[in-house]
Amino acid sequence: MKSKQAVGNKWTQFFLVILISYTCIYGINFLNIESSIQGGARVRLEKTIKTADDVSYLLPAKNYLNNKGWNDGTPGIQGNYMRSPGYGLFCLPFLAALEESTALSFIRTTQCLLMALVAGTLFLLLLQWGFPNQLAFVVASFLGALPSFSGYVFYTLTEGITPALLFLLFFLYSLSRHKNISSKKWSLTIIFFIACIVFGCLFITRPVFGTFALLLLSIFLKIKIRLIKRILLIFLGLVLAFGPTILWEARNISLGKKINGISTFYEIYSPTNNSVWRAPHQSIYELVKLFSISGQDYHEWSKKHETAAYLGQEWEDIESPLSIFDESSIALIGKDTLTKYVQIFQQSIPEVALYSEQNKYSANEQLVAEKFAEYTRQYKDQYTFRSWIITPLRVLKTIVWQSHLNHFLFWNTYGQRSWMRLFSLFTSLLNFTIYLLPFCCLFFKPKIIKNHFWLILSVGFNILYLIVVQRGLEQRYYTPLLPVLFACSLWIIHRALSFVRTIIQRPKFQ
Repeated sequence: MKSKQAVGNKWTQFFLVILISYTCIYGINFLNIESSIQGGARVRLEKTIKTADDVSYLLPAKNYLNNKGWNDGTPGIQGNYMRSPGYGLFCLPFLAALEESTALSFIRTTQCLLMALVAGTLFLLLLQWGFPNQLAFVVASFLGALPSFSGYVFYTLTEGITPALLFLLFFLYSLSRHKNISSKKWSLTIIFFIACIVFGCLFITRPVFGTFALLLLSIFLKIKIRLIKRILLIFLGLVLAFGPTILWEARNISLGKKINGISTFYEIYSPTNNSVWRAPHQSIYELVKLFSISGQDYHEWSKKHETAAYLGQEWEDIESPLSIFDESSIALIGKDTLTKYVQIFQQSIPEVALYSEQNKYSANEQLVAEKFAEYTRQYKDQYTFRSWIITPLRVLKTIVWQSHLNHFLFWNTYGQRSWMRLFSLFTSLLNFTIYLLPFCCLFFKPKIIKNHFWLILSVGFNILYLIVVQRGLEQRYYTPLLPVLFACSLWIIHRALSFVRTIIQRPKFQ
């Protein structure tokens, strides 16, 4: 009777965690919308804050429903595959069944619920790890209530999907290691199939988290079955995990996309692109990423030159035309030379419309792309340590020391309040801690590396990609990792406290 009551309390607490989390997530994001409207932000139908990425998330689904095909409406072939379709597919049923305003309400409500489910899943995970019910309840509710984990759900309409999928995959990985399950091949097989489906959705939604396919390998290696069944299991797992993305890429190739290497797998740059996003833009950005860690700064700089080009502004009328370049790059290239080729870049922008129709680059574009590729190689040779060590470390610092508090509500509305500064410091310290604890634990407990090798590789490769390849960061690139790292930190603290408790309670010799 007691055990049934305990189980009943467990599920009551689970739903209560979800309810508390949902109320906090929705409430904070609703206040953020109100602050954003008052602060002059672009808000779609007073439901969600507009971002540049909204076009590639919502328009493909809208165009598809209007029998215009799956594309974002931009001229050129790349409009058919500018973004992977996961987010659009998520929005599709809402847009199909409801008018846009109501659909947006349901989309943001669903995303708040997904983030609340992350908190509820954390509660179940902590119980699995041996946490007391009340402690697991408080800690899981804390994750759901704290806005640094979910403060951007109303922004791009997508910030509830990736964290939920990634954490569910992590939960399945943890479940497969439980002693009551790891010995049962059928239970492991079911978990493996579910994990493959979840990963398939994650990969086609946010490809950067493809490194977490290693968790599927970890689960698969625990299943003890005969060779023939193992081969069949591999085949089915690959179909479920990578089938959606393979079909997506096959469709893109049939439309004219050419895959020349990994770097162009989800490439947005294309000679058919009728916008500034072409070879010169990419080439200049590759140089800038060697010393600048703000992608937003570069895109604003590029937009300024694009606007000047179409308005016919003189070079002298542009404020700080070389502002995106550091002193070292200016000294290496020469101010006059750099000015010359940035001017040519600006002059090439009005040519885009003509040459995009011909699926090629203009002579000016080719010249700029070649020159900045050359400058990038020179900068790497001259400042190798800065390019490959200093700048990635600066990016890492940005990732680990981050409050994750949404812009309008916490910085525009309350930014000058003393409590806001303390709250920001607290959330930054929390973010730093959940990165630091798992990293330090690897040195103090080497056995963890062996036991969780595939998880460590998944997270490690993902962070390495962000700091070495991506570099120009936005918060949404690494926010989905936070619940996973938070859970790992809790596990480490729990194990450490259990060890200390064992030492204290150990009987002493008389």
